[in-house]
Parts: sequence; C-alpha cells; structure tokens
Amino acid sequence: MQTRWSKEGDFADALRNGTTDAQRLAALAEAAEAAKAAVEADVFAYLLGEGELDGKWHGEVAPEGKHPLWWRTHLRDTLTQLRTALGDA
Repeated sequence: MQTRWSKEGDFADALRNGTTDAQRLAALAEAAEAAKAAVEADVFAYLLGEGELDGKWHGEVAPEGKHPLWWRTHLRDTLTQLRTALGDA
C-alpha cells in the first residue's frame, strides 16, 4: 500500500476512484497525524506569544551570542520535519 502521495493529483484521483483508494486516504490521514506529533509545537507557541523557546519569549532580546532572528533555525527544522512526514520533501 502506498503511504504517500506521489503527485498532487493523487488525492483527487483517490476521491474519484472510491473504495479502492480508501486505504490511500487512510494512509494520508495517518501521515498527517504522525506529522503533527513530530512538529516542534514550542516553535509555534513561541511565535504566537504562548510560550518560551530557549528560555526567551517572542520579542525579547535574542539569547547571548545569537542572531536576532535565531528562532528561524528552529522554524526551518520544524517545517522540514513536517514536509518529510507528509512526503513532500
């Protein structure tokens, strides 16, 4: 069974083809759940002002010795994890 979509049209094809592709749709839902679990929620909490990242709140001075936009590295890593989990990397 295919667990990732190989091209953009696969999702639409699965919907058109009905029950034979129900397993592919279930696999997509499974991959999305795994991706949510893999994402570093603290990065998003930081950007939304709901939590700290590396001991700093959004808007505070960067940790000593770090670039003012130091959090972008965390964000890029998180997006890479999400894309990999969804098979888009």
